[in-house]
Amino acid sequence: MSEILQRAKAHYRDRLAAPLQFVEVPEWPDEKGEPTKIYFRSSMTLSEQQEILALNSAGKVGEALTATLIAKALDAEGKKVFKVVNRTEFMRSVDSEVIARIVSSMNADDGLTDEEIEKN
Repeated sequence: MSEILQRAKAHYRDRLAAPLQFVEVPEWPDEKGEPTKIYFRSSMTLSEQQEILALNSAGKVGEALTATLIAKALDAEGKKVFKVVNRTEFMRSVDSEVIARIVSSMNADDGLTDEEIEKN
């Protein structure tokens, strides 16, 4: 395997090992009335991105947003909280503005920590 591919794979592993980030969702309070925290990593696999881009290119923006949420949403331990079978429920029974805000927050992250930003 080429050295460049090895470095690329190491970079991806480092991004996956980085601390989870989260977005707070006050519209979905927990049992204590606190905003739900949806955890995520900024990285996605190419296959996940391909599905989302295909949906978006086909004009299925709502499905693309929902697919992004399902692909990225994690619990505090890093386990997926939604499944692909939940897509229809999200499309029909959940506030689209909330989904759009969550996904926008997830996608706004560039993978840099506050410390890295301050260094630059």
